[in-house]
Amino acid sequence: MHEFAHKKFCDWQGVTVRKASYFQFGETAGYIVHDDPEHISQVFWISIGPLIINTIFALVLSWLAFRVPLLPGNYLKIFLFWLAFSAGVGAFPSNQDMGNVLDKSKRQAGFFGYAFYILFYPFFALVYLANMLRRFGFDYFYALVLIFAVYYFFYY
Repeated sequence: MHEFAHKKFCDWQGVTVRKASYFQFGETAGYIVHDDPEHISQVFWISIGPLIINTIFALVLSWLAFRVPLLPGNYLKIFLFWLAFSAGVGAFPSNQDMGNVLDKSKRQAGFFGYAFYILFYPFFALVYLANMLRRFGFDYFYALVLIFAVYYFFYY
């Protein structure tokens, strides 16, 4: 779903995707190869696409899972929670994604590039921190927070 989000944001930003692999065994689960975006905004949206799409999917799937009755032999509820949890775990952009945005903003000529770099650097720093905290289960924590937020706001 993470790579699918990158692909959708490439499509929405008008950046041609040359190759897409949504799943593979090994170090990298998948990847998207696309043309070099012309504008900083395109790089930004493509990079944070998984955070937006995966979070929305996790919230919607959690909401659906809570609406499914818990009956013996009904595995739909468990499946929906598993999908919601998986979407939440894969939400954070990688350090490479954030590095692409920072690199493009530094290379972009003019005031806008530098302003973008300065204004959004704290956001990028938070994503880097979240990626560092993955070894302690932060991505799992984020997914659980999304699921419990749905319960709290709709069913509590």
